[in-house]
Amino acid sequence: MWGFIVAIIGGLLVAPAEEVLAKPFARLIAPVVKIEENEMRALSFALVLLIVGIIVELIHSGKPFWVILGAVIGLFGQRLFTWGRGQFDKRRG
Repeated sequence: MWGFIVAIIGGLLVAPAEEVLAKPFARLIAPVVKIEENEMRALSFALVLLIVGIIVELIHSGKPFWVILGAVIGLFGQRLFTWGRGQFDKRRG
């Protein structure tokens, strides 16, 4: 359960982590691997998910499926919420 919650928080932190984690990491590995600007969000997601995985392992909570699902919900949660609210409003009239 805690792993799922940590993963949701991690998913929410993907966008802010682009500046803090992904771009410095991309500069670090630039001599070996060129990371394009449009790949930064994916790199940020991978780095955050790696950190979440380490935290989940340290607290001994969470299965990989729930960790990945939590991270995806955190990443796309606002869009899913907006879509769901729109669907609800359509049905209400």
